[in-house]
Amino acid sequence: MGRTMKGKGAGEANSMYGKRHTEEARQKMSEAKTGTKLSEERIEKMRAGALGRKFTDEHRAKLSASKINSKKLSVLDLETGVESKYASINEASRELGLLSDSLRSNLKSKKQKPYRGRYVIKMID
Repeated sequence: MGRTMKGKGAGEANSMYGKRHTEEARQKMSEAKTGTKLSEERIEKMRAGALGRKFTDEHRAKLSASKINSKKLSVLDLETGVESKYASINEASRELGLLSDSLRSNLKSKKQKPYRGRYVIKMID
């Protein structure tokens, strides 16, 4: 969109503002797009647009928490006595600087001894 047109069709100026497509219209649009292949050029443009994107820690935590299969953890540090809660195993591994596979295997272990003799890891429902 050229600079002269930028913002002209935004908000209330847009002809579709406040309206919704009917289910029939949505179905027609879906059928029209089904089976079409994106060109390599288009894929590369989409990739380039997403490449430099950085998420804040808060946003990453929200994304992690929204995952259906994410397992919420409680980690008690025996050295400091501080208990922390994490939305997922990967979040805990990033924050604590530990391997996520090791945390998973500790959770599955029947012995339930502290991980590295320091962390007591429990699942939260």
